[in-house]
Amino acid sequence: MGEQDARAASPGTEVHLLAPKPPVRAYAIAAGAAVVGAGLIVAGTVSALQVVLVIGVIVLALGLALALVALIMVLRLTTTVIMDRDGLEVRRIGHRQKIPWSDITSVKTTRHHFIVVANSGGTEFVNPRDGEDKTVIALMTAIRDRLDANRGYGS
Repeated sequence: MGEQDARAASPGTEVHLLAPKPPVRAYAIAAGAAVVGAGLIVAGTVSALQVVLVIGVIVLALGLALALVALIMVLRLTTTVIMDRDGLEVRRIGHRQKIPWSDITSVKTTRHHFIVVANSGGTEFVNPRDGEDKTVIALMTAIRDRLDANRGYGS
């Protein structure tokens, strides 16, 4: 998938994927720790030095833990917004909420969040990108256009 996943699932449906930038630094540190840890495990086994072996296992485990935490954070911050003629659906891991266009009173964006205010309570989700990111701009434009169409504004 690209930076913006605005493809038609069915006629009149738009899908926008808001995903954070990959945590390259965390993955690089994790990979380096895994390589160093594996090297220490081999060196400790060959030289029969238990201390080096134990340190290698610890470093390898920390590298794997860092990679896992980075992956979990990316998955938790990823949000899919699906818009069709009936409303807006927000999908995150373990959470799915559908809000009809007629129920939405406003949509706000802050530096780190999108806030959909609705008569039924609305929703708030993390903006994993900068507000100037083309994916965020495309999402806000699409929401504005859909709300305008629902209320009979525009052409």
